[in-house]
Amino acid sequence: MPIRRILGPEEGELYQPAGACGDRFLVNSREWGGGFSMVEHRLPAKVLAAPLHKHTREDEFSFILEGTVGAKFGDHEVIAGPGNLIFKPRGE
Repeated sequence: MPIRRILGPEEGELYQPAGACGDRFLVNSREWGGGFSMVEHRLPAKVLAAPLHKHTREDEFSFILEGTVGAKFGDHEVIAGPGNLIFKPRGE
């Protein structure tokens, strides 16, 4: 079981490959046996976070703090804004 802790607003494992948006891993899946992770995606405006893709091993949740984020479920597209939670089940 992971150690209980409080993470400050600039703590966590940073991942920022050259030329890409930065991610901050608040909870890394290796700490939870691959069963859970929580990542802050720091995206500038009008940037594609990732090409269209499916997650085959995990469900994904996106909680929007500011701006808007789009997701596609089959032929249905959604746009979420601040305070919205997008649930993306595995296989979608």
